[in-house]
Amino acid sequence: MNIEHILIIIYLLALLLNLGYISLIIGFVAYGAGLSMISGSDQTLIYQTNPEQSYQHKIGIFEAITIIGLTVSSMIGGYLTTISWQSIFIIEILTQVLSIFILLFINKESDDIDPDDDEELMSIKDMFIELFSILKLKEIRYLIITISLFQHC
Repeated sequence: MNIEHILIIIYLLALLLNLGYISLIIGFVAYGAGLSMISGSDQTLIYQTNPEQSYQHKIGIFEAITIIGLTVSSMIGGYLTTISWQSIFIIEILTQVLSIFILLFINKESDDIDPDDDEELMSIKDMFIELFSILKLKEIRYLIITISLFQHC
C-alpha cells in the first residue's frame, strides 16, 4: 500500500508543478496505477485485521466510515479552493506521506477463519455498540485514518 501512496504523490506533484504534457501524462498514469493497486489492498487488509470478526461486518463499517470521510474531505477541499488550488495539492501530498507512516504501524493477523460463518441479526443499538468496540482496536483506527487521508479533496 505504501507504493500505491507513492504513486499518488507522483500524480499530485505532476499536477502541482504542471511542467507540461509529459509530466501530466506520467502523473495520470501513476494515479491510475496507484488507485488500481490500492483498491484491493485495503479490503485485503480489512480481511486480515482482527480475523475473529466476519468480513461482511468489517467491510460494512469500513464503507460507512469511508462515506463520512468523503463528505468531510469534500467540504474541506471546497474550502481550500477559496484559499488556493495549490494548497489542496500540498495538503494532499502531506496526507499521503502521513498515510505511509500510519501504514507502517498496522499489524495484521492471518489466522485461518471461515468467512462464511453466519452471525445472528443485530439490533441498531447493538450495531453501534459493536462499531465503537471495533474503533477501539488500534489497527482498525490506523486503517480508517489511512483510507480517510487517502480520499481526494
